[in-house]
Amino acid sequence: MAAWWQVTRALSGNGLSWFYSLEWPAFAILAVAGWWHLLHEDPEHFRARKQRGQDLEVLDDPYRSVS
Repeated sequence: MAAWWQVTRALSGNGLSWFYSLEWPAFAILAVAGWWHLLHEDPEHFRARKQRGQDLEVLDDPYRSVS
């Protein structure tokens, strides 16, 4: 819907709307791809990634006050 609106604006003389008429479908594709990835992530890959995060060495923060 937004892409079609931008195409009609571009055809009436607004040159920047040509870019926006391509940008809106790109955003839609990105949103659908992200949603698909969230729903279909391999559980083993998720567990391995979570474990890697826990295995990282915690670095000391010199600016954090110690109580």
